[in-house]
Amino acid sequence: MKKTIIAVMVIGLVSVGGYLGIMAMRPGARVCRQIASLCGGAKEAANTCVSNMEEIAERQLHLPKADDYVAPLLGAPVTGR
Repeated sequence: MKKTIIAVMVIGLVSVGGYLGIMAMRPGARVCRQIASLCGGAKEAANTCVSNMEEIAERQLHLPKADDYVAPLLGAPVTGR
């Protein structure tokens, strides 16, 4: 019984560690942490940077591509997203 509990706890800890490790490897978060460390290491600055980068990425998903404007002029079909 003790071995089962220990095994479940180890698997849980490894899973949480893996998840946090993957989240820490996101390029945007890594860049923001590096910039914050160069500017004095303010944690709130890094968090603001990450949220700003996520907002920019979200906006880009909603913007039409340049092809959508040029394709009709050239007679090509509009591909869209």
